[in-house]
Amino acid sequence: MNDNSWSQVIDAFSTIKELKEAESKDALEQLRATNPDIYKEVVSLLEEEDQLHPLLQQQFQPWEAADDQSLIGTKIGSYQLESILGQGGMGTVFQGTRIDGDFDQTVAIKVIKPGLLSEKLLNQFREERRILAGLNHPYIGRLYDGGTTEDERMYFIMEYIDGRPLEDYIKEEKPGFKERLELFSRVCDGITYAHQKLVLHLDLKPGNIIVTENKNPKILDFGISKKILDSKGEHSTESTLNHFSVAFASPEQIDQSELSVKSDVYALGTLLYFLVTESLPFGDFEMSKKDYLLARSEKPSRLPSKFSPYANNVAGDLDDICRKAIQSDPKLRYDSVLELKNDVQSYLNGYPISLKSDSKGYVFRKFVNRNKSLVTLGILALVTIISLVSYYTWSLQNEKDIAVSEANKKREVVNLMTGLFAQASPYASQGEQITVDSFMMNATDDLLKTEDIDPLVKGEMMTVLGDVFTAINDYPMADSLLRLTEELYEGKDIPRREQGDLYMKLAAYSYQVSNYEDSKDYLSKALGVFEKEDKDQIGEANLILAHIAGDEGRAEASDSLYLEVLKVFEEIYDPPHASLAELYTFIGISKRYLLEHELADSFYQKSLRMSRELYEEPHSEIAYTYNHIASNFYDQGKYAEAIEFGKKGLEQREAIFGPDHIETIASASNVARATVNLKRYEEGVVAYKDLVKRIENLFGQKHNYVSGTYNSLALSFRGLERYDSAMYYHEKAFDIFYALNDQPASRKSSLVAGMGMTLYDMGRYDEALPLLKENLDIKTETLAAGNALIGRAHYFYGSCLYQMDRKEEARFHLEAAFPILNTQADQYAEEIKSLKQKLES
Repeated sequence: MNDNSWSQVIDAFSTIKELKEAESKDALEQLRATNPDIYKEVVSLLEEEDQLHPLLQQQFQPWEAADDQSLIGTKIGSYQLESILGQGGMGTVFQGTRIDGDFDQTVAIKVIKPGLLSEKLLNQFREERRILAGLNHPYIGRLYDGGTTEDERMYFIMEYIDGRPLEDYIKEEKPGFKERLELFSRVCDGITYAHQKLVLHLDLKPGNIIVTENKNPKILDFGISKKILDSKGEHSTESTLNHFSVAFASPEQIDQSELSVKSDVYALGTLLYFLVTESLPFGDFEMSKKDYLLARSEKPSRLPSKFSPYANNVAGDLDDICRKAIQSDPKLRYDSVLELKNDVQSYLNGYPISLKSDSKGYVFRKFVNRNKSLVTLGILALVTIISLVSYYTWSLQNEKDIAVSEANKKREVVNLMTGLFAQASPYASQGEQITVDSFMMNATDDLLKTEDIDPLVKGEMMTVLGDVFTAINDYPMADSLLRLTEELYEGKDIPRREQGDLYMKLAAYSYQVSNYEDSKDYLSKALGVFEKEDKDQIGEANLILAHIAGDEGRAEASDSLYLEVLKVFEEIYDPPHASLAELYTFIGISKRYLLEHELADSFYQKSLRMSRELYEEPHSEIAYTYNHIASNFYDQGKYAEAIEFGKKGLEQREAIFGPDHIETIASASNVARATVNLKRYEEGVVAYKDLVKRIENLFGQKHNYVSGTYNSLALSFRGLERYDSAMYYHEKAFDIFYALNDQPASRKSSLVAGMGMTLYDMGRYDEALPLLKENLDIKTETLAAGNALIGRAHYFYGSCLYQMDRKEEARFHLEAAFPILNTQADQYAEEIKSLKQKLES
C-alpha cells in the first residue's frame, strides 16, 4: 500500500470513528462498495481500536494470524515471545518474558505488521517511542525499549499492566467517592509530570487509564501526544494523529487550533465529571463531532451535582471545579493540571478552593468543617468549663447566690461564644472578607476585653485559643494567650493534671520557637506536678527534653532519654500506635547523630512500617520519616539517595500542608542541601532564596531558621565563587543569630564554619582562622568522638594554619582529620587528597 492509499485509510478511519453506530455502518457499506481495499484496512483499524489498546489492555478477544502465531517462542532483544495477548489491524501484542538472566520480568511486546507503515507513520511511531522513553512516572505506562526486527517490523517493549480500564473498574468495583477523587488526583500527578517534560497527552479518557490491583492508575496511549514546543521552540497546533475521543477533547482540539496544557486540563475536567457522575457534561461516549458541537452550542454543561449519586458531596465546590476545567475558552480554565489537582485536594482535605477563597464566610465555614474534632474539643472544653462553673458555684453558701451565680456564669460562656461566632455572619462583616485569621483575632480581642467574667472560665478559653494559634503558626498570639493563662492560674486551686497540661503546652510552645531554657523550666514544673500514674504525660515531658538535648548537640543524652521514653510507651501503648511510630523516628535521628547509620535506618524502617499500618498516604508522619531517611543518606555522603527520599517527604508535605508550612519548608531545605553537595550551586541559590522568603513570612526575620537558611544561601554562593554575595548573607545570618537569645552552641558552629570557609577561599586567612578554631572547639565539645564534622573542622583549621605557614600546628590538625575522614573516604575524597598533599609537602 502506497503513501496515498494509506492516507486515505487514515482519513476514512478518523471520519468513521467519530460517527454513531448506525451512521458508521452506512459509511462502511458505502466504502466497501467504492473501495474494498481501503475498506478492509479501515475495518481492521476499527477492530483494533475497540479490542486492543495501543499500549496494553488485558481484556482482549484475541484472534491469531498464522504468521504471528509462528513468532511464539522466538526472541526480540532480551525477551522471548510467550503468547499472543491480542491482535489488530496494525499488529500483534505478545506477552514476553525476559530471558537474559539479569532479573525476571514480564512485558507486553507490540509488533507492527511488516510493510504496513508509511514513512510518515513510521516517523510518528518513532516519535511516540521517543516521547514515552522520556516519561518515567509510576502512573504512566512505561516503555522499556523499541526497535526494528530483522524483517523490518517495528516493535515496542512495554510495561505489562495487571489491571482494568477505568470505566470497567468503576462499574465493577464501585469505589467510594473519596477513592474516586484520590484516583483522579493520581492521574493528575502523571499528567503534570508529562507536562513538566513538555509532553501533552491529548487523548485522556477512561479507556486510556488502567487501574491496577493496588488501586493506582496507569495512563496509556501517548500515541497522539506531542511536544508542547516544536523543534523551533514554537507552539504546535497539530496533534500527531488526527483521531481522538470527541467526548473528552477540548474545543480547540476539535477545531485544530493551538493546543496547550489547558487542552489536557479540559479532558481531565471531563474525566472528573465522569468519575463523580458516571456520565458526561455533553452527550455521550459515542457522539460524533457534529453532535458534540451542536450539544455545546445549544446548552451549557450540566452541573455534575444534578446527576451524581454523591450530589450532597459534589454540590458547591466540585460543581465549580468541573465548570472551571471545561470552559470553552482556554483562558477561563485552570492554568495548569497542578492547579486543578490542588483544588480537588483542597476539597478533599476541607480547605478552601482557589476559586472561592475570597467568598464571604466561605473560608470560615471551611475552617469549621475541616476542624470538626477541634471544634468538638472546643465544645467539650466549654461543656467542661460550664461544669466547672457549676462546681465552683455549688460551694457558695447562699442558695440564692448559687442559683444566680451559676446562671450568670453559664450565660457568660454562651454570650461570649455567641458573640464570637456571630462574626461569621455577612450582616456583621458588612461585606468584609472573613478569614480564619481575622475571626481568631476578633475572638481573642473580644475575650481579652471582657472583664466581667470568671477568671477560671476566661483562662480555659484562652488556653483553647492559644492552642489554635499554635496550630495555625501564629506564635506571638499563642505566646501571649498561654502566658496570660499562666498568670490567671497563679494562686488559684487548679486541679493537678490541668495545671500540668498548661505547663506542657507552654513547654511545647517554647520548644517550637527555640526557647529551650523556658521550655526546660516548664517541663520541670510539669514533672513536679505529675504523679507516678501520669505515665503518658511523664513520657511526653521526657520526649521534649530529648528533643532539646538533640538540638543542643548532646547526642548521647538525647539518645538515652529517647530510650527511656520507649520503655514507657511500650508499656502503655499497644502497637501499632502513633506515639510509638513517631518515637521510632526520633530514636533513628539520635542514632544517626551517633553515627550508627545502620541502626538509625532500622528504626526509620520500623517507623515507616507502623505508620503505613496506621495511616493512608500522604501523611505527615510518613513524610517526617522520609525526611530523616534522606538526612541519614546525606550524612553518609549519598546525596542522590538523600534527594530521592527528601523529595518523597516533600511531595507528601506539600499535599498535606501546602508550600508555606514549616514541615514543607524543612523538606525543601533537606532537598536543597543535598543538591548543593552535588555541586549544583545555581539550583541551591534559587532554592534557598525561595526558602528564606517563606520562612520570613512564617516566623519573621528573627528566627534561627532564617539565620540557618541565610548561611546555606551564602555557602551556595561560595560554591559559585561569588564571594561578595556569600559574605553578605553570612553577615545577615550572624546578625539574626546574635539578635536571638539562648541559642545552642551547635547552631553557632554552623555559622562560624560557613563564614570561615568562605574567608579561607578568599585568601583572608587571618580572618578565617579564629572562626575555624571556634568551629573546631564547639564540634569537639558537642559531638561524639569520630564524627565526620569534627574531622572536617580539623581539616579546615589545619589547612588555614598551613596557608599561614604555621606548618607544625597545621600537621597536628591534618593528622587528626585523616583517620576520621578516611572512614568515609568516598564522601571526603577531595579533602583527603588535599590533606595528603599538605602532609607530604
